[in-house]
Amino acid sequence: AQVTIFVFAARSAALRSRSTLRKAMASAMADKSVALTLGAQDLLSMFGVELGYSEKQLEQNAFQILLYQSFAVVVIVLWSLFSDWQFSSVITLSSAVQVLAYMMLWIQIRKTSSVAGISKNMLLLQVFSVVARLSSTCFYNGYLPTDRSGQHLYQALDLLCLGLVMSLLWAVSFAHKHTYDAQSDSCHMWWMPLAAAAIAFLVHPSLNNSTIGDMYWTTALWLESFSMVPQIWMMSRKRLHGSLSHHFVAGTFVARG
Repeated sequence: AQVTIFVFAARSAALRSRSTLRKAMASAMADKSVALTLGAQDLLSMFGVELGYSEKQLEQNAFQILLYQSFAVVVIVLWSLFSDWQFSSVITLSSAVQVLAYMMLWIQIRKTSSVAGISKNMLLLQVFSVVARLSSTCFYNGYLPTDRSGQHLYQALDLLCLGLVMSLLWAVSFAHKHTYDAQSDSCHMWWMPLAAAAIAFLVHPSLNNSTIGDMYWTTALWLESFSMVPQIWMMSRKRLHGSLSHHFVAGTFVARG
């Protein structure tokens, strides 16, 4: 019994110390992120560009700043390794921005253990959209970026998007179902995938030289164009909780642009 108590106490102490270490590392990284941002702001002011953010404002948004800085570093590294910096790689960049947007929403749910203000109907349309696009880009090359990013990176980012959306859908449907507001999420668009497929059958480009492949791509375009409608409808009835949720909405529209 004494041995069991000792082992339990040792494990508890190890978990506490590990948690404290993680918090300390996160705080140190946030402090460095704020310092880096202040330095960049001072550098820009030398060229007459005034951002006007105080140190207190930056400290309040340290986590978001760190997230954007990490994203910028990852994008630069990936583009150096897997891209030829051609204009067509903008398509791949839009997928990377979409991954960031989903990641922000995922982090928001992890931090708050709540899916309040998140539309399940929006997530369902996003799943159909990503699956349709992957059905085109994984088997046909008519709509891929012409540089190296179109060979594997573009599809990998879409697969990551799909994984994040499925994780968010799981959180809304099961893990945090008790916080989901089904009454406010009343913009049901179950008919949209069928309508998008029907329109794609009638009107579609022909870069894939395949009716099915071209239909997949066109269906994805229609779905991603309307997938945020349920979320906007829900926002008009109930405000989003958490700043990262707002970043998700903004990031999604940037990726669509």
